[in-house]
Amino acid sequence: MINHQKILPCPFCGSTNVKIDPGNSMDNIPAYVFCRNCVTVGPSAPSDWEAKIKWNLRENNPQMVDQLLNIRQVSYILGVSRATIYRLLQKGNFPKPIHPKGTKLNRWLVAEIEAYKDESTMFRNQSDILQDMKWN
Repeated sequence: MINHQKILPCPFCGSTNVKIDPGNSMDNIPAYVFCRNCVTVGPSAPSDWEAKIKWNLRENNPQMVDQLLNIRQVSYILGVSRATIYRLLQKGNFPKPIHPKGTKLNRWLVAEIEAYKDESTMFRNQSDILQDMKWN
């Protein structure tokens, strides 16, 4: 799958001279995005498209508010399977996808997925869950 999502400029120097090092999954070398101008290195990921998502989804990034994500990207961001996303959609417990240019393709706004992740109890960390449990 080719991901045509643009790599955003470096958050530190603003340079657009930003590249992806695809890593090597055979040798367990992760992919990452880096700035050739100030040598900033983004978070590592198992694949180049995941590294691009992590780079682009950094905090306080107004350029990503209206970006669209496909099911694979949403699944990765939330850490759940595609089947789980579709089950949540059927139950009405998940943001509804949009269909660009009248297509049947499902796409989600980054802002909606991030808001869902922040609001959903499904993604609370384990310490929060343990605090909520009553041990007798």
